[in-house]
Amino acid sequence: MQKGTKGNITGNQLEVAVKTVLSGKGFQIVNYRVWEKDTANYGKELLLENVPFKTIYEHKGNTEFLLHSDKYNLHIRIECKWQQVAGSVDEKLPYLYLNSIEAMPEKDIMI
Repeated sequence: MQKGTKGNITGNQLEVAVKTVLSGKGFQIVNYRVWEKDTANYGKELLLENVPFKTIYEHKGNTEFLLHSDKYNLHIRIECKWQQVAGSVDEKLPYLYLNSIEAMPEKDIMI
């Protein structure tokens, strides 16, 4: 396997697990860009995929999921990261943390 391939496969498995669990709990799973075009066609228990945001460096970014639930009063982002082997995790986690607190405005996405 090429470098990074195992991490990508394992990360994808983590995303599948998130979708499987939340789908089983009644959440409708839809791509953000599809949902955004016609929000009226969807309920209030949603797991939106590929939700855009502008990073702390003003670049375009996507987060794996945005969970919205009227029932549970939740509106949170879910990031799926997997670190199996040595790498630049000391750079990835602070970057993710800063983006989470400074650049991922869940409240700005109205559902």
